Amino acid sequence: MLYFVRHASTELNAGDPADPRDMFRGWTQAPLSDFGRKTTRQTAAWFRNRPVDAIISSDLPRAAETAQQIGQMVGIQPTFDPRLRPWHIGQLTGQLITPKLKEYVNDLQTKRQNEPVPGGEAYNDFLQRYGSALPEILQAAQQQNIVMVAHHRNSLSLAQLLYGKPTQTQGPPDPGGIALITPRGVQPVFTPPAVLAGQYKERASS
Repeated sequence: MLYFVRHASTELNAGDPADPRDMFRGWTQAPLSDFGRKTTRQTAAWFRNRPVDAIISSDLPRAAETAQQIGQMVGIQPTFDPRLRPWHIGQLTGQLITPKLKEYVNDLQTKRQNEPVPGGEAYNDFLQRYGSALPEILQAAQQQNIVMVAHHRNSLSLAQLLYGKPTQTQGPPDPGGIALITPRGVQPVFTPPAVLAGQYKERASS
């Protein structure tokens, strides 16, 4: 069984009480915010009575901290794989997401997938890097219960990488959310109550 966990919120995420603006995250080293740590505790608690054999995570701080909180709950030390980083969006990292920039990034993701973001990578380069890690994770999940902690863009790209569907630019899970990866698709199974209470609305997928 394979669970996908989206890391919890940073101050760059839309809807975070510390700063409600939505900014491109990319490869930023931003840690979880106080709100993100609160929701991570709720995410970790969801796994309390569920068998987990391994946790593999992106090595960026916001994902690593989320994975470590889950690991403490279930008594497992996560492993970290830089291939699980999101799309490297270069010079856009940390910038406010405006309608114009969002349209530009979505166009690179859906129509110009071989064109790199200035200072970053092309979307197809991200797919190749991330996709190279998935076969071994999926194989392990045939015999074990695996938790993969990564980023929103990683979750959205599974439609293309695993199911041959068009790439997605928005959709669940919300920060700290959990989804089950099945042969039929990615099925959301949990959203932190603190996120639901704040009526978090995702406006970007970086």
